[in-house]
Amino acid sequence: AAKAVVEAGASADASMIDELTEQWRLLSMAHTEHAKHEDLTMFKTYNDYFPGVAKQWNDEHVEHAKVIEQIDAAVAAAAEGKASASLVSMIEDYATEMEHHLRGEEDHLQGMPRKYLPLELHKQIMRKAWDLT
Repeated sequence: AAKAVVEAGASADASMIDELTEQWRLLSMAHTEHAKHEDLTMFKTYNDYFPGVAKQWNDEHVEHAKVIEQIDAAVAAAAEGKASASLVSMIEDYATEMEHHLRGEEDHLQGMPRKYLPLELHKQIMRKAWDLT
């Protein structure tokens, strides 16, 4: 959707803008929920038991939030007919970084609770994450 809006420039119609803003709203919300669940429940506990084990990914969540704010502003500008040519690359770079981020979490943290934390604690973490939803 971003590419279509940027290519259309000032002639981008309302449906194109709506599609872009809705797709970005959903992606942004997915990241916000992802980071919230991990930072407030899972990674908090992991770091309590193994200091710093999830710090890299906590820090990446903060950096991603800054990038999201920049893309939010670029999407808002596009909705006002001022689409920046950099919008597409901003979103593509963000997607690449998120893929790397998620792979890192999976490779380094996914199996850790089952292997090193008591089952009851693992269940508590999951309940807390569910309660945040």
